Amino acid sequence: MAEYRFKLTGWPALSVAALVLAIGAYQLASRFQRVDDAERSALRAWLSKDYQGRGPRDLAKIVLDYRAGHPVEPPPEERPMDIDFVSLSAHGSRTSVVVRAQITVDGAPPPKGPAVRYFLLSRRLEPVPVGSTDAGDRWSVIGESQALSYYTALLRADRANRLRNDYGL
Repeated sequence: MAEYRFKLTGWPALSVAALVLAIGAYQLASRFQRVDDAERSALRAWLSKDYQGRGPRDLAKIVLDYRAGHPVEPPPEERPMDIDFVSLSAHGSRTSVVVRAQITVDGAPPPKGPAVRYFLLSRRLEPVPVGSTDAGDRWSVIGESQALSYYTALLRADRANRLRNDYGL
């Protein structure tokens, strides 16, 4: 079997080290994502349902009560809410991001939950009708996440592929 040896010294070693650092810096910088209007509207819709008792946890509780034979009350009526984002930032890939949102509802802290929340969003592609100017991409809120996931999304490149496999996206 042939044995190959490379010896990098001087300028060639420095140029290889600079290239490795540049590639790493580019990959890290590409994981800082901008939150667009489609993501904002998906978050607003999800938060509005959550704050009005129509979120995933509330609906799961209704189903469990029904299965246990307890009387089930319908969810409360929807009412308009002014959900504002004081700050929004996202880490991840172009198809899957973890968003950090600082939230106010009607100019005050949120009625339930902390003011800073983390969410996992994924892009789902939909067919575009002929003649439409819409890009056809929509964002879905997969659920809440944690601060640790927000920061580790900078380091993991394969997060989007794992999400697609785990959740069937």
